[in-house]
Amino acid sequence: MDHNPDITSRYAVLSMPTLMVFQDGEPVKSMVGARPRRRLLQELEDWLPAAV
Repeated sequence: MDHNPDITSRYAVLSMPTLMVFQDGEPVKSMVGARPRRRLLQELEDWLPAAV
């Protein structure tokens, strides 16, 4: 956030940690806040390969 304020502003990042998933250069999912690994994987299962 400190090094790239234009990027954080462009994607409306207001808090850390923020994880954004991009598809074809566009954000398709945004998650704010820490999560346990299992919950993070559940929320990302549509975008992760099955082998993860």
